[in-house]
Formats: sequence, C-alpha cells, structure tokens
Amino acid sequence: MDTDLNKYDLEHVCTAHARMGHQEWQAVYRAAWSLYYTPTHMKTLLRRAAATGVPLGSLVRLLARFALTDPLENVHPLQGGILRLKHPSERRPDLPREMLWAFWPRFVWHTLRTHAITVRMVMRLLRWKRAIARDPAARTYKDLALTPVCDDEDMTLDLLTKTTGARAAVAHVKRVAELTGRARVA
Repeated sequence: MDTDLNKYDLEHVCTAHARMGHQEWQAVYRAAWSLYYTPTHMKTLLRRAAATGVPLGSLVRLLARFALTDPLENVHPLQGGILRLKHPSERRPDLPREMLWAFWPRFVWHTLRTHAITVRMVMRLLRWKRAIARDPAARTYKDLALTPVCDDEDMTLDLLTKTTGARAAVAHVKRVAELTGRARVA
C-alpha cells in the first residue's frame, strides 16, 4: 500500500494489483473514462433519457462534468469544479517552490483552455439535446439496455452467466422464489 496518504482518493493507484503494474492499472482507469464518454455513447445516453422521461438538461450537465473533469483536471468529477483555485504557495512540502513568473501564465493558460474546451463540449451536448428533444421518435427509442429482461435470459445473458458469483446469485434468487412460492418478477 502507498505510504503517501494524499493519493488515497478516487483516481490514484494506492495498492498493488495481482496482474497489472502501477502504470498499466492507472492507464486502464483513464481508458475506462475515455471509452465510456465517447460522443457516440453520450448521444445514446441522451436518447435513452428521452425515451425514459429523464430530464435532458440534467443529463447534459452531468455528462459535461463527468466527461471533462478527468481528462482536463486529472481528478474524479466529484472532486473537480468550474474554477480550481490554486496558489503557488500551496504546494506540498516535498516539492520545490514554484516561481511566480512560471506559475501564473501556466495557470491562466490552463484555466482559459479548460473553459474553452468545456464551452465547446456543452454546446455540442446542447445541440444533441435539442435534436433529440425535437425528434418525434425519441420517446419510442429502444436498444438492448432498454429492452425488458425475459424469464429465460438468466441462463443466456453474459452478465448473469460468466462468473461463479453471478450464477450463485441467480440460483439464490430462484431458490428464494421457489421456497416462498412467489412468481418470478421480470
């Protein structure tokens, strides 16, 4: 386990992994964020929200925050914000003091760049939101995630069949339903 307690947050590797090195594990974490928040998947999430009655404006805010905080600020979205207040005197004690002439231009540039990227992303999300809201077929959108589960799918779905724990959980639910005489709820 890492001795630096400042790393015990939502985005740092703090303990060894059985099969992956530190850099590889960190790369997998970053890749998970970038793979989930692709433009194609964000459009899909907006379509699903429209089909299920979720307010699109709320989802746009969440998508912008969660898609941008990790790549722009290198922190988890729940730890980020609109304007990060930084001061050169607030560095960790083991790091060298930073020169003001180097700190402030870099800070201003980073802030302007971050806000420009954020505005671009929000504008793109709002365009998608408007197009989906105006689409007459938006309420009838269906994909695999919105399709109801059938009774026999506990034997075929990868989510419920690939691990021992998942198979045991399905067996337990079936056994409880058998013992209590309740019909299975889909």
